[in-house]
Amino acid sequence: MEKDVLKTEEIYRLLAENMQDIVSQHDTDGTILWISPSVENLLGYSPSELIHTSFYNLLQEDDRMYMLNFAHGLTLSGNYNEDLRLEYRIRKNGGGYIWFESMTKPILDEHGKVSTLQITSRDISKRKKTEKQLLISKKRQELALQGADLGLWDLNLKSGHLIVNDRWAAMLGYKVNEIANTLDGWASLVHPDDIGKLQEAFNVHINESSSTFECEHRLKTKQVKWKWILSRGKVLEWDDEGHPLRAVGTHLDITANKKMETAVMKAILDTQEEERTRFAKDLHDGIGQYLAAIRLLLNAIDTNCQKGSTSSNAKLIEIASAHIDNTIQDLRTISHNLMPGALTDLGLVPAMEEMFDKLTGATPVEIDFQCNIEEVNFANNISINCYRIAQQLLSNTLQHAKATHITVKIATNNNEFMFTYKDNGIGLSNISHELDSGTGLKNIQSRVKSLNGTINMPMGKKGFLAHIVIPLSE
Repeated sequence: MEKDVLKTEEIYRLLAENMQDIVSQHDTDGTILWISPSVENLLGYSPSELIHTSFYNLLQEDDRMYMLNFAHGLTLSGNYNEDLRLEYRIRKNGGGYIWFESMTKPILDEHGKVSTLQITSRDISKRKKTEKQLLISKKRQELALQGADLGLWDLNLKSGHLIVNDRWAAMLGYKVNEIANTLDGWASLVHPDDIGKLQEAFNVHINESSSTFECEHRLKTKQVKWKWILSRGKVLEWDDEGHPLRAVGTHLDITANKKMETAVMKAILDTQEEERTRFAKDLHDGIGQYLAAIRLLLNAIDTNCQKGSTSSNAKLIEIASAHIDNTIQDLRTISHNLMPGALTDLGLVPAMEEMFDKLTGATPVEIDFQCNIEEVNFANNISINCYRIAQQLLSNTLQHAKATHITVKIATNNNEFMFTYKDNGIGLSNISHELDSGTGLKNIQSRVKSLNGTINMPMGKKGFLAHIVIPLSE
């Protein structure tokens, strides 16, 4: 029997001496009784340096205090029935620490009391480094989500279990524990008109027709209001049969953007309606009256012919011909105002030059046009709207400002179109009562907003200034 025990111990020591892990035996106060040679490869100590020294002296200070308290509590409880798995840092010979995971097995004497502790310690430095990197990555992700004001969702597609972060819930006025953690709970918050397109967008993604899932939809807040949310996500896990298991994504509150889009669209529609009204007025007041007069003249000529009295027809035809000429001229003017030929054929800068040149000779107002633009092909919407803005500003000055001098400067810089308009008239504050009618400033502001630009018009008692900046690309 004694020979078998000795043989078993010999085999154990042989195995321990050839293991990469550190195997050691300690007494209950932490004194090292035996330690395997692998300690030299891992920590730089020879076994003889460590035998009969305290294991606790090798531990990093924080870990030493933890282990001492743990061992003391264990001694008091006497709970040595189970193997213990612990993690701590051990000092290397020459400085620095290595993370180890240890498995501690109590060895009992013939009275059932713990006599020694058998400890197997494995180097887990690489794992700890990876965990640290993952923790740093997670913190960076959290900071990025906070900075971008994004809510995070994590959906188990098999069970329907939903996990959301604080921001996901907060953008709807809830706390996380108030949100039902299921897919059905999410769906219950979706606007009835949007649930179909949300399901369709997600189905398209999970059927691998799209690389990511993206959908704008409305969610109901705790205050029973609707918020526009941009949801983006991606399936990250699939089972062996190709079925989606887990999807992760973000929520972004785009309610303000949606309101802005609505306001811009309304402004554009209002502008179009104003132009239709003006166009109808031009047709009615100008061409309509000429055509009515021509009709009366033709009736008079027809009556004279029936009576055989044609002596006055020549004069009537001359008048009708003049009205026809005026009608043609008005049509040309309206057509030019709708889309100037120079703007269509040559572009924005030549069209503006032509407009200012014509006005310079036709009005007593001196116009100084300064252009610092090389040859640029502007997008059609920029050309048309900027030309209309220039027309409206000139019209305001000529009709309301009583100015004698106008300065117009246009330039491009850093992918932006800059337009400065200035006159020496009576000033915006003196005509501010006409903002809603006549001056068309709201029309101008709507056009600038439709181009994602900015306009600055300081209120002054004398003179008018507008500085407009239009991005040439998004």
